[in-house]
Amino acid sequence: MSIFSKLFSRSQPRPTSSVVQEELAARIQEELVTQVPEELVAQDSASADIVAGSLGLDFDPSRVTQDVRDDLRRNIREIEEFKKVDDLQFEHAYSAALLSISRGGDLKVLYDALKAMDVPGMGIRSADIARTLNNQSMALIRQQENLKNGIKFARWFYLGVPCFRNRQHPSADDISMNEAHQAADGKKYKIAKGLLLQGHYTTPGRIEGCLCTFNIDVEDIGL
Repeated sequence: MSIFSKLFSRSQPRPTSSVVQEELAARIQEELVTQVPEELVAQDSASADIVAGSLGLDFDPSRVTQDVRDDLRRNIREIEEFKKVDDLQFEHAYSAALLSISRGGDLKVLYDALKAMDVPGMGIRSADIARTLNNQSMALIRQQENLKNGIKFARWFYLGVPCFRNRQHPSADDISMNEAHQAADGKKYKIAKGLLLQGHYTTPGRIEGCLCTFNIDVEDIGL
């Protein structure tokens, strides 16, 4: 059984202490080393939400609703490198991203597609972009499903790996964002609205470069 099927079993509460977070980040890193290209690992890690899918846990592609597909298109267009592509290149990237997400977070299929694109700056950013697009879609999927199941609150979970848009050359804005996400760890928020960070409401994984996830406490669902 994959470590992630144990870590993220619904029957087990998610850990929240800093010690466990550090252990989780290290274990994600360790298992990724044998599962994805080195360049995907070299940037530190990937979100726990999508790693589980990448490592072969069951994922029902019907969870990728039309809302998620439409959101994926918007997310792609907002990434700087995609402002330089033509319509054919965009559709190629979108198809690869949709396949990646429909497989539950198959980073490699999207990474390979992006790496092969003849777009300035795309090659060196392929790992970052693959993670970001998967994180954003998986975050929306889980948000929709939690709300559908009547779960209204969650707690921010900072994994212990930096949230940077550009992991090769973090900017001052990247450092500021990471500090804000780290400070958000453990804070409770409404799933439908998100947590107010740096002047905007957001949920874990929705901002480009964010590797955070969330906890749902037993007390929050009345059990």
